[in-house]
Amino acid sequence: AVVDDGGALGEASVRVAAGRPAELVRADLRAVPGDVTLARGRLYADVPVAVTLLPYPTSEGLDARDQLHYVSLGAIAVHAAQVRGVQLGTAAATTRDGLDGVQLSGGLAYTGGTARGLQLAPITSAAQLRGVQLGVVNVAGDHRGLSLGVVHVSRTSRGVPLALVPVVGDGMHHAELWAGTDGQVYVGGKLGSRRVYTQYAAGLGRLGPSLGLGFGLRASGRGGWRVDVDALHVLTGWTDALDWRPALRVTVARPLRGEHFAPFV
Repeated sequence: AVVDDGGALGEASVRVAAGRPAELVRADLRAVPGDVTLARGRLYADVPVAVTLLPYPTSEGLDARDQLHYVSLGAIAVHAAQVRGVQLGTAAATTRDGLDGVQLSGGLAYTGGTARGLQLAPITSAAQLRGVQLGVVNVAGDHRGLSLGVVHVSRTSRGVPLALVPVVGDGMHHAELWAGTDGQVYVGGKLGSRRVYTQYAAGLGRLGPSLGLGFGLRASGRGGWRVDVDALHVLTGWTDALDWRPALRVTVARPLRGEHFAPFV
């Protein structure tokens, strides 16, 4: 039993026999220290301006390294538990719990929590994206923002992944075959989220070989109906007579039932 007497804690053990009363008296109590407890969540030390050479090791305990930075600068790399403002690292800028602001780096911009704001670096990464990623390679676990880059990788996306190669776990991974009004027969594919995708095309016909690249939007309706609008640029012809021209494709379709193979009619 623990007795709290105005903040003075005393503890005693009491043996209770079956069917018989037991008495606890003050003389049985021995003084014990209290335990420091926190409500759910973390307690951060506010640091208005942090300047570092290299990031110190992260810590899961409640100490000086659980810091909330408002201006976070690293000559080589910088790390904070959380950033609400600006974080800049020459080689790397990282946070453990989240970002609300701008994260800039010449190499890696990473947050282990939710990124709200802007990540700008050759490689950007966030556990959850609710802002904008600008990089050569953009990575997110749960993507619900805007990504602009060469490669995009995410587990799930309800945002806009604009990239030459967008790979989304629950998004589009489609292969296609169609004929164009220009007399070409094309094979192609779509990669992207469920609404925004990158379109690829390779064709052959009376105009010679064709290569196409563009972006598209998908709208879904009742009964499984879908409308895809693709805007592509297509390079057609042989090396001595190349023709670079835009192309527009609109598809109104309803896929047949199928888990892995769903032909459109």
